Amino acid sequence: MFDQILTALGLSGANVLVSAILVFIVCVIAIRIIMKAIDKLLSRSKKLDGILQGFIKTTVHIALWALAIVIVAGALGIPTASLVAVLSIAGLALSLSVQNI
Repeated sequence: MFDQILTALGLSGANVLVSAILVFIVCVIAIRIIMKAIDKLLSRSKKLDGILQGFIKTTVHIALWALAIVIVAGALGIPTASLVAVLSIAGLALSLSVQNI
């Protein structure tokens, strides 16, 4: 039954799902490693305020998860061009909204 669902979605089979799960696991591990490195770098900085450090950590964390979603979607065979376009528009809207701050 699961193979029928994957075939209906246009996916070739369980191999695609297994590879996407492996890609997801690698992305989670990479995000954890990168976030630990960011924490170490930011904790060394004496000039940055705690609020700014939290903002940088959150921003990097969200950006890494957005990148992971695009990578996993590509591993599943989902066209990522429209997903990247939506993320770009969201980034543009966010940057324009905080422009005057």
